Amino acid sequence: MNLDASIAEDTTPRKETPHGFTLVVLQSSSLCNLNCRYCYVPGRMAAEKMDNETLDAAFRLTVGAEDRRKVTHEFLWHAGEPLAVGLPFMRNAVERCVDIALADTRFQFTVQTNGVLVTPQWARFLKEWNFGVGISIDGPHFLHDANRRNWANEPTHDKARRGLDILLNEGCNTSVLAVLTKDSLDYPDEIFDYFLASGTPGLGFNIEEIENQNTETSFGANPMGKHNKDAHQRRVRAFFDRLFERWWPHRDKIQIREFVDVMRCASAFRADNGFSRSPDEGRMLGIVTIMRNGKVATFSPEFAGATSSAYGDFVVGDVHTMSSLNDILASPVYARLKNDIQSGITACRDNCIYYPICGSSFISNRYFEHGTFLQPETFTCVAMRQTVAEAAFAGLAHEAKKGHAGQSPSAYQG
Repeated sequence: MNLDASIAEDTTPRKETPHGFTLVVLQSSSLCNLNCRYCYVPGRMAAEKMDNETLDAAFRLTVGAEDRRKVTHEFLWHAGEPLAVGLPFMRNAVERCVDIALADTRFQFTVQTNGVLVTPQWARFLKEWNFGVGISIDGPHFLHDANRRNWANEPTHDKARRGLDILLNEGCNTSVLAVLTKDSLDYPDEIFDYFLASGTPGLGFNIEEIENQNTETSFGANPMGKHNKDAHQRRVRAFFDRLFERWWPHRDKIQIREFVDVMRCASAFRADNGFSRSPDEGRMLGIVTIMRNGKVATFSPEFAGATSSAYGDFVVGDVHTMSSLNDILASPVYARLKNDIQSGITACRDNCIYYPICGSSFISNRYFEHGTFLQPETFTCVAMRQTVAEAAFAGLAHEAKKGHAGQSPSAYQG
């Protein structure tokens, strides 16, 4: 799943979330100040904002609902550039949430930003409300600026990096999300050195993928063709092999989400061979996306704004007419989605040896790559689960043979 044009995924590694958790993706606006080459979000020039009525309805269905008291809600502002709506909008939204929330409810705020609009005022606000902040930077300027440009086709690296520095200097809970393109794979050392020097404590990667409005990537329109798949995955493997080698001695300074996730899942599997990862996107109401007009999607955030005659454009409700989030479960669209998505998950479980460390992630990629949920393997899952896992296990085995770090590497092997 790609929370930045794809959460991605959440750039801060965390423990497997219990079923009493819902990620609520809030699209304050689809407007974005950038025109990144690989972005999947539709309507990025539309300036309409989520209004107060929609905000209040969203919060009443979540932190204001008696039947949701035992659920922890994480509100992720995403799917457009959230900071483009302005600081007064965001402060108003947060305060409305707090006013509506029932006593003793558990919730937190996060935001995924391209960083260009970050100011000290924004950083102080985000710090004040303890936001988790994911900032999208693809690495050194020659990689970042090749794809992440504004509408005037100007480079954006320097402004994004300034935003990162402001956030870190203010003490915000900040991590970075970087998109890997075909060209990025040639520069593991440059990418690692850049982020290590930046001081960011957490780093995650999304690989450029076919999704929603992004119908062709630097890897081609059919990256899973036999020749393409093998050639691409050899390069992905070489990238992560080298990245692990560079990261391991510095793992106390910077967490790389992909390696941490694999090792955490492998360790859990060693302790209990019945363990398997449980991604939020595959669970009932694990992720709920509320679009700026109040329309609701579920499972993967990338479905928001997508078109599909088979699945009713992925709309499973409207906050203005719903009395409970459980109304989603009665939607005919939800029933069709759940049935087909579960069939794909079952196929993963029955046929893929990587299932325990993946749990059948990247659900939206199946639809956008294959036009169906029933073909489970995708370019993204091969690259970001299978190939990353192979690189991580090979790296751990190498470290164990060297005898470094005591039993730490071998504790993850299985």
